Amino acid sequence: MTAKDILVVIVIPLALAEIGPWCGWIAERLLPWAARLRYGDTDRAVVRLEEWSGDLGDIPGQLTKLAYSVGQLAA
Repeated sequence: MTAKDILVVIVIPLALAEIGPWCGWIAERLLPWAARLRYGDTDRAVVRLEEWSGDLGDIPGQLTKLAYSVGQLAA
């Protein structure tokens, strides 16, 4: 792994995550979209969104919140 790879893969994302709460903000916006894509406009989507939002509140760190939301979207 070169110094450039380390910079791109590790340092830049960590620095961006610590700049402000934008990762958490984006994570909160992705969850409703993930629930709608996975379950459609049903009651189950609403229940899952509430569960995921509660889980998101328990996750420490901004970058990990974003990773959780992207994981839900990708699943």
